[in-house]
Amino acid sequence: MQDSMSLLDPLLERAARRLSIHYDMYWPKHDGADPNERDLTMALASAIHEAHPDWGTFTEVPLHQGSQEKLDLLVIAPERGFCWLIESKNIESSKMRHQVADDLRKLQRFEAKPTLQGGRPFPQNSVRVTLMMGWTSGEHAEGPFQKPVYQRLREAVTRQYPNLQIGHFEIPRHGLVEPYRHQWLIYFAG
Repeated sequence: MQDSMSLLDPLLERAARRLSIHYDMYWPKHDGADPNERDLTMALASAIHEAHPDWGTFTEVPLHQGSQEKLDLLVIAPERGFCWLIESKNIESSKMRHQVADDLRKLQRFEAKPTLQGGRPFPQNSVRVTLMMGWTSGEHAEGPFQKPVYQRLREAVTRQYPNLQIGHFEIPRHGLVEPYRHQWLIYFAG
């Protein structure tokens, strides 16, 4: 499990750089709306494909046979014996912040097929990851958890899941103005 966690940070840092490049090229929403969670999922999948082309990445994977609920991204590293179960959120919305703990519970219900194609067993070690995007003002430039609503989110989630690894990477952007001076890629994993 530690191996999979040590591989996560560099990939998320790479995903944050990709988001920075993409968002400075083109803001994909109109009328000031924020991008959605698919951007996070796509950036991480792209970073994984670049760094580990032999890993499998799958989007919108049913939680179990017959389920209408889906996880945003399943990453399988068969040679390393682990998988990542990933949900993504834009947490600038209070509605989305309130769903983060539910996402971690949802990921616990994932049931994989017992084997991969070719008969190899499905990896037994899985890590649940919530990817989140948020913004802070210049007042909270040191990190997203200086912002009170994100601090409360972290406290609420870690009360329920005390062993989570928590981290963040800035998505460097040009031309952002207050109160959205800094954009962040945040994650909880465990």
